[in-house]
Amino acid sequence: EALQPWFLEQVACGWQHSLAVARGGCTFEWGLLLPESAQASGQTFASKRQGLGRDFEVDLNEHQRRIIALSWSLYLNKDDEELDGDEALAALEKHERRRCKVPLPRACLGLDGLQVVAVACGFAHTVVAVVGGQLMASGYNEKGQLGNGTRLPSVEFTPVKLPEGSLASAGLPLESAAPRGSLLACGANHTAAITSPEGRVAVWGMGTFGQLGLGHQTKENQLPRHVISLGTGISQVACGDHHTLVLTLKDHLFTFGHRDAVFGSSHDSRRPERQGTFGIEVGRRVKRIFAGGMGSFALVDHDEANLPTMLYSWGYNQRHQLGRGNMELELSRPLPVSLPPCGQLLDLAPGAFHCVGILDSTSTVLPANLGSPPARSPTLLRMLRGTSAYDVAVHTRATEALHCHRCVLAARCPALAQKLLRRSDGTWELELPQHSSESVAALLEYLYCDSCVADPRAAAELRVLAEAAGLLHLESGAAFASQTQSATVEEAWTRVSLGRWVKAPARSADVTTASTLMEDMATLATVSEDQRGNVEASDFVELLIESTGGGSDSRRLRVARSLLLAVDFFSALLEGGFSEEEQVSRSGRVVVSSEDPAALSLCLQWLATGNRELLVAQTVEELLAILVEAHRLGLTDAVKVVELAMGNMLARGVGEEQAAAIAYAADLYDLCKLATQLQLGRRACEE
Repeated sequence: EALQPWFLEQVACGWQHSLAVARGGCTFEWGLLLPESAQASGQTFASKRQGLGRDFEVDLNEHQRRIIALSWSLYLNKDDEELDGDEALAALEKHERRRCKVPLPRACLGLDGLQVVAVACGFAHTVVAVVGGQLMASGYNEKGQLGNGTRLPSVEFTPVKLPEGSLASAGLPLESAAPRGSLLACGANHTAAITSPEGRVAVWGMGTFGQLGLGHQTKENQLPRHVISLGTGISQVACGDHHTLVLTLKDHLFTFGHRDAVFGSSHDSRRPERQGTFGIEVGRRVKRIFAGGMGSFALVDHDEANLPTMLYSWGYNQRHQLGRGNMELELSRPLPVSLPPCGQLLDLAPGAFHCVGILDSTSTVLPANLGSPPARSPTLLRMLRGTSAYDVAVHTRATEALHCHRCVLAARCPALAQKLLRRSDGTWELELPQHSSESVAALLEYLYCDSCVADPRAAAELRVLAEAAGLLHLESGAAFASQTQSATVEEAWTRVSLGRWVKAPARSADVTTASTLMEDMATLATVSEDQRGNVEASDFVELLIESTGGGSDSRRLRVARSLLLAVDFFSALLEGGFSEEEQVSRSGRVVVSSEDPAALSLCLQWLATGNRELLVAQTVEELLAILVEAHRLGLTDAVKVVELAMGNMLARGVGEEQAAAIAYAADLYDLCKLATQLQLGRRACEE
C-alpha cells in the first residue's frame, strides 16, 4: 500500500529484506535493515566482546577502549588506513550496529540521482547496478560483501570498487538476449557480476566454501577480483547461498562452491569446474541459469528432434525444492524438473527451500505454443462470476445448474448456441447431461477467458467436449493437459474420459491452433451494420453516441445487452426506471451523449475484448479523452491502462502544455502513480 503511488519496475528479496525500484529512479527497501542512526535504533555496543570477557563500557577505561577500538579498526578497514582514537571508536560502533525491523518501505540512502537498472539481494546485503556501469551496495559487510575494501556495514549504498578499467555489464546497454538479472547475482554473503568490456566475472565477499572460485588461499575478499581461470566471454552468472554458476558464450557451464550444491571436485580445488552434462558437443544448449539455497538450475534446449526446452536441477534437496519428485537428499546428476505440461518456463526464482516459476501460459490446459496469453476482458470475468444477470442455465450430470450468457455462447461457440432451448420466461437452457460439472465449468471459463484450469481427469473429458463443439484451440490444449510423458521420452500416456491412463503416441509439440478470442468478442460491440454471430435482436442494444458539442461526430454501436449491464452507468439506463429503459424496450435503441464519441466507442470495444491497444492512443489529447470516458463509466481497469500509457508518454517526453494537461488530469482523477512521476520530473528539472 505504501508503494501504491509508484510505477514499480523491479523487485528483489533477500532472506529478511526486500527492495523495489520505481520508474524515475526511486528505490525503496523494507524488512530487517540497518538503522539509519544508532540513536534511532537505541542500540549500544555489545556488552562483552568475544575473547575479551570484560564489559566494554563498564570494565574498561577510556584509554583501554581506544586501544581495543583501534585494534578492531585495523581489522575492519584497509591496513594502510590509520584512524585516530575517536575515528576508531566510531568505526567500532558502526560495526556493532545490527539490523532492526523496518515495516514500511523507506527510500534507499545513497542512490539519489542514480537510475537503478538491476538489483540483487543476499542474506543481509544488497547490490544494485546503475546506468553507466557502476555498482552500489549496502548492508552487512563482515565478509567484505559490499566490495568497498572494508568490513564495515553501511546503511547507505556505497560504490563497489570494481577492478580498474571494468564496468558492470548490468548497468550498460544489453548486448544479448539475456536479462539484466543474469548479469549480477548475490549469494548469502558473496556477490558475482559480469564486467565489461571483456565479459569477465568479478567476485567478492565470503569464499570459505570456494564460491569465489579463487583457490584455497582466498577465504574472503573485500575487493572484487576477476576469476582469471574462467577467461572472457561470460554471458550469465547465478549465485546460491554458497555456490556460483557461470555460463559462457560457448555454452560452457561452470560451477564452484559448496560440495552439497555443486558436487564434483570444485569443493576440493576451490576453483571453477566444467559441468559436463551440458554443452554444444552433447546436444544440450543452456539458455538460462538459476541458483538458490543449495540448488542449481539450467534451462536447456536440445538438439535432438521433438525434445522440448527443459529445466534441469541438481544439488541438495532437503525440502524437495529441486522439483524432481525424488526423495533423496543429494542429487548430484542434473536431470529434468517435473514441470506442468502447460507451457515453457519464462522465469524462475529459487529460494533456500522453495522455488517459484512463471510459465508463459495462463492456464494448466493451454500450452504456450497454442497462441499468446489472452488479454482477457476484466468485465467478461466479472460477467462470468455473476455481476451481470445470466440468461442461460447449463444442466450437467450434477444437480445444480451452471450459468452463462447467450451472447458469449453465440460469439465463441455457435455449435453450442444452436442447442439452446428457450424457456417460457424468455431465458435459455443448454442440456449437457452426459458431462460432469467440472468439465463444463472449465469450458465456460475458456469461452469467457480463453484459458481454464482443469485436472487431467476433467481435461480428458473437456477434450471430448471441445472436439464436439468445434473448439480446436481448446481441444489442443486439453489434449496436452491430459497427457504425460516419461523422462526417457520413449513413452507417453493419455488420460481418457473414463479416468484410466492409456499408452499413446506422444503428441507433437509443433501443433499450433491460433486463439480467436479477440475476433470472437469483438462481435459483442460493433458498428450497428455489422451483425455477425448467431444472435437475436433482444440480446443487443443499439447505442447512438452523440457529441455534447452538437457536432456531427457521432457513433452508432451494437452492444451486447449483458455486457452493458455489467457497467453501473448503463445498468441504470437500461433497468433503473429511466426514460431510456422505456425507449429501449420499444425500439431496442438508446441515445447517450459524450464529449468524445470516438473515445466512448473505444472504451466499449475494450470492454468486450480486453484489448489494451484500443486504449493506447498516439496523442495526449486522445488519451485524455479516453480517460474522461473510462472514468465516467467507472471502468477502473481502463483508467489504469490509460494512466500507464500516459506515464510511458511522459517518460518519452511531451511539451509543457501537454504535461500541464496530464498533471491536471492526474490531480482531478487521483492518479497517484502519474502524479508521483510528474513530481519527480519537476524535481529533476529544478536540479
